[in-house]
Amino acid sequence: MGNKVPLFNLWGKNYLSNWFCPYSKYSGNVIEDYKIRSLLNSMDKAYRWDMSSVHITRISNNIHIEIRAARPGIIIGKSGKDLEMLKSRISSVLPIRTELKIQVNPVKKPEIDAKCLAKKIAFDISKGKQYKFLIKKYIAEAMRFGIKGIKIICSGRLGGVEIARKFALAQGSVPRHTIRADIDYSLAVAETNSGLCGIKVWVHKGARKDNTDATT
Repeated sequence: MGNKVPLFNLWGKNYLSNWFCPYSKYSGNVIEDYKIRSLLNSMDKAYRWDMSSVHITRISNNIHIEIRAARPGIIIGKSGKDLEMLKSRISSVLPIRTELKIQVNPVKKPEIDAKCLAKKIAFDISKGKQYKFLIKKYIAEAMRFGIKGIKIICSGRLGGVEIARKFALAQGSVPRHTIRADIDYSLAVAETNSGLCGIKVWVHKGARKDNTDATT
């Protein structure tokens, strides 16, 4: 079931892009959204942002981008200079008559945000740190915040070994097929000298009370 049903639908999450348009403009809007997300992920200091999610909302020619990050101050910069520079770079890949608005909101608890955790682990592994120590450390930190459970899987040529392996560690309960459960999931890729390593993170925050977005 997990391979056939989108995870956002399965766990009641909101979509990351919210807009409606005629069929003739659909492909163009999808390409623009892809360019925006690719540009944000390829920024020079993107690894320092601890960016959790990017929500894009379109109303006519207006585009509203909401960035959720653990360190919003790095994105905004001193007196908002970095944010204005980011806005100008994003405007360069959009049509001329598009009004762009960027809003940066902080992630309240990045220690239990799956996207932030996956990116942190990927960044540390790419720097050559021990993956077993990292996973145990981040799991211990997350469990202090009262979550129900967490599971982390790393796969690839971990530690520079010749044959790829998979290392998984979990604590608590992580029901991946319970629709009522509030599961936060994310995937990240670490670039090492031996090749690419994949990191998957599941965070079980308890039972959902409604269908609203339960991200922190």
